[in-house]
Amino acid sequence: MRVSVRGILIQDDQLLVIHRIKGDREYYVIPGGGVEDHETLIQALKRELLEEVGIQVDVLNEQPVYTYHDQDSIQYFYVVSYVSGEYGTGSGLEFKEQVNTNQYLLEFISFKDIKNICLVPEFLKEKLVKDFFK
Repeated sequence: MRVSVRGILIQDDQLLVIHRIKGDREYYVIPGGGVEDHETLIQALKRELLEEVGIQVDVLNEQPVYTYHDQDSIQYFYVVSYVSGEYGTGSGLEFKEQVNTNQYLLEFISFKDIKNICLVPEFLKEKLVKDFFK
């Protein structure tokens, strides 16, 4: 089973997301990725956000705010805050593989726009709006 971690980062009432366009498929995800064998969940989260986004973060609570299971994976969602770095300067494969029709775009989405995007996994839209954008 694949284990991954994702960082919920909110600045100025906007949520940081990755806008993925793969051919004719377009969707959004919370930044993060897979946990390696030698890592704790928190270590993996910090590494993934540095690789995918180019920033260093603090994890605000060591317990995930959401957990998502499906048949092949489990995802842990943590609330994080920006510490340093430049958005869009990550070194992960996503930045190297933007060829042909695949795109990987960092975006901040406002509260009113979250409900209009295809956020994966889908359950997050309602939870985020309810819990963070009151």
